[in-house]
Amino acid sequence: MMDDQLAHWIITRCVEFTKSSSTSYDPRVQVTTIQTLNGMLSSWYPDDLLEVLYQYGTLDNFFNDFIPSLELNHTQLLCQYSYQTRGLPVVKHDGSAMFVITKDITEFLPVQHVCCDLDKEIREVTTNMAMTNESYVHRNEIRSKLNTMLNNSWFNRGLQVSTFGSTATGLGTDNADLDLCISGPCFQPLDDPIKLKKTEGSIYNMTFLARKLRKIGMRQVKPITAAHVPICKFRDPRFKINCDINTNNLHGIENTNMIIQYMHLDTRIRPVLFALKLFIEAKEINNTRRGFLNSYAFILIALHYLMYVQEPPVIPCLQNLSLKSCITGTCNNNEKRTIQGRDVRYHSCIRVVNTMAPQFDSKTVSQDNNPTLWYGKNTKNVGDLILELFAWMSNPFNLVKPMSLTINGHVHLPWGWKGSQVVFPDPFDPDRNIARSCTSAGVETISQEFKLACDTLNKGLKFMDVLKPNNYAT
Repeated sequence: MMDDQLAHWIITRCVEFTKSSSTSYDPRVQVTTIQTLNGMLSSWYPDDLLEVLYQYGTLDNFFNDFIPSLELNHTQLLCQYSYQTRGLPVVKHDGSAMFVITKDITEFLPVQHVCCDLDKEIREVTTNMAMTNESYVHRNEIRSKLNTMLNNSWFNRGLQVSTFGSTATGLGTDNADLDLCISGPCFQPLDDPIKLKKTEGSIYNMTFLARKLRKIGMRQVKPITAAHVPICKFRDPRFKINCDINTNNLHGIENTNMIIQYMHLDTRIRPVLFALKLFIEAKEINNTRRGFLNSYAFILIALHYLMYVQEPPVIPCLQNLSLKSCITGTCNNNEKRTIQGRDVRYHSCIRVVNTMAPQFDSKTVSQDNNPTLWYGKNTKNVGDLILELFAWMSNPFNLVKPMSLTINGHVHLPWGWKGSQVVFPDPFDPDRNIARSCTSAGVETISQEFKLACDTLNKGLKFMDVLKPNNYAT
């Protein structure tokens, strides 16, 4: 443990620097980011910073250990979350910050009595609002009914219906649509879906499939033939579940499997993604036809944030790990795996070991008895990550800067993407921009929604308060 005198000296230097270079416009509050303080200590007091990093891993951990109980020179130090939950004036900040408030002023500041433990609330929301076992049973019954239809209509071709999307990842509620894919060994790599989708009797023909669905009693059946992946929408009348079904879109299944793999890495990932999905659905900003992003794009943006924006990173990129080779024989990355000509390999052998916060280590480990270990040091809880993710997405510049799940840095833009407002290549199909639907107005509305939510949470209100729908979204 660090000597109290040295810790006091380091924090005093940070306080002095924060007072002289505060980014706050409120004269009662001085604030700077952890990243800025890291840079200052690295330039002026490198040996002291090394001692902090050696003993605590990050400057954030060091502050969290010493700040709560420390007072010096009539100054109270608060880490970001403690500041926010006290209902103090909202200040602009970037990521995790150290706040400095003079004691005289705090006596006059309004105290927010509704002090929300955001981490606890989001975890409870994830448990209480997640899809129920009963809904899973109903969805399996729909899938079984469709399998029977396929076998009766396309005899002995080995066709089957698979579930993907939020039902498979566990990020859906009971009201979520059911995403389905028809697959089977009869599909050949040389099949021409463009031609077959117009061929009568073809499993690729959504209009023909729609007639089959109506015959088994499905309602509101509507083939969508012009989509990137043609689908047929319908509603099961018995369980009142809306469904989308496609043919042989195996990338969707593989993308779902990889998202599940990411959620297995760390116990914080699922509640962060679940809360994000609840929010974008409540604000209706996941509608591509209205110039926004789809839910899949939001999920990948959040994973990008957790890999490349959070410092230290929460999770690694499973497609681009700097490992010469896996030590796990059954890893998905060890053998060349392609689907429809695309490389779909990713590491399925990784187990994250958080050396600073082992409570976040996932209890789900690789089936192999010898997983490949990746060491993490991020100590922020779910509430911290949501607050910082929402703050980051409040800045339109962060959304329009090209992003990728596999690249941290410059993203190559194909010629046809130059006019896209938001750029995010599909992890398994880099020639496809999954964010191409988002317009400039969509970017503005998305950032506004996240800013309003961030301001609400910074006042100490509950996460459920930010899920209330607005009337102005366009």
